[in-house]
Amino acid sequence: MVTTASSISEEFDYGVIDNFQIALYLNHHYVYVHSDVPAEDPAFPGKRLLDVYETGGEGVHPGHNPATPFDRYHFESVSFEAIFRLLSPYKDPLGLALYFELTLGDDEKELEWKVILQKNWFEHRLVWALKSIMN
Repeated sequence: MVTTASSISEEFDYGVIDNFQIALYLNHHYVYVHSDVPAEDPAFPGKRLLDVYETGGEGVHPGHNPATPFDRYHFESVSFEAIFRLLSPYKDPLGLALYFELTLGDDEKELEWKVILQKNWFEHRLVWALKSIMN
């Protein structure tokens, strides 16, 4: 079986003011499968299920003929991101930022918050960052 799966995102970002930036992401997914094989039936080892394939979870439609290649592009979602910097790691002893991301799509609705801490050392050549994520 030959499988290629790619997630692709385009980003458009804008610095609103010195400590506030926003971004818009367009998220896509591409799947190519050739020589797909039917999945094994867990109740009967060695037997194959009809219309259920090994790569079915990767975007291959049920009932696809495994003898023919499957090629699919799908627009998944749009994401909006905002980052507000409270303390700069370049001016303050420790950087602090609040991160917010909203993702909306056909199969996906997600809201994500992060608190980001950053410390720079050796003239900003070594960066330590800590992210606390809340979904």
